[in-house]
Amino acid sequence: MSWVIGFIEKGGLDSLTVLIDAYFKNEAKTDADHELLHETLKCLRGLMNNKHGIKAAMASDIILGNITAGLVSPLPSSKRLILEIMSVMSCVDPPKGHAKVLKAFRHFKTLSKGKRLFETIVRDMAAIAKQQPEKNREHMEFLVEPLRFSIFFFFSLSPFLIISAPHPVHRHHLRQCHDHEGGRS
Repeated sequence: MSWVIGFIEKGGLDSLTVLIDAYFKNEAKTDADHELLHETLKCLRGLMNNKHGIKAAMASDIILGNITAGLVSPLPSSKRLILEIMSVMSCVDPPKGHAKVLKAFRHFKTLSKGKRLFETIVRDMAAIAKQQPEKNREHMEFLVEPLRFSIFFFFSLSPFLIISAPHPVHRHHLRQCHDHEGGRS
């Protein structure tokens, strides 16, 4: 684990964030750009596979927003990595982790001009299915599982997180997030 601590202390997480930000700002993305994003996301997932990486990601105000911005990638594998990372982060340090992830998805929703939290992701999945149904079946299956997992955490567990929040202010904040995103139960 010392390599993770050293990587973070030397600005490695910030460098990965800069790469993701550059990807999003680049309007003329090439296949190489999409692959670089995918490899960067794999690095982040590996980094966040322990308490030091997760702690550093939670301390950052921009990392989760930048990660969700990567959902514009046409690679289903990148979308899957993003959903996996966000699902894990939503469970870290409740209710703070859940709130940070919802904030990141709201940021992406604004950037992508979506009306609902997962609208863009579902729309992308439908487009993949319409292009070549048989060829893209495995891509759909590849995306559906983490999407199901994410929706479960962001919506199904929201009432539980709201009820179990230790402070009334946290419960109120989570209830507002839940209701605002259309998750009324």
